[in-house]
Amino acid sequence: MVVSKEIPFIAGTIGGFLASTLPNIGSQQLFTTCILAIIGAIVSFFTTLLLRKIVAVSTTYFSTIRRWFKKL
Repeated sequence: MVVSKEIPFIAGTIGGFLASTLPNIGSQQLFTTCILAIIGAIVSFFTTLLLRKIVAVSTTYFSTIRRWFKKL
């Protein structure tokens, strides 16, 4: 819970951070960062899908093997 006396301090800290950081970031760097963030999100998404598929297939495979050994 944020006490109302801390709100101006937090706002000042964030404002000072942004005021000192934004002028030092060039538009080319900002564009490059956005593109890399988008590529990273896409790769992460497809990696998650691939790993889910691998886990589903391996779970099915191992359950089939267990059933086969139980029949022996």
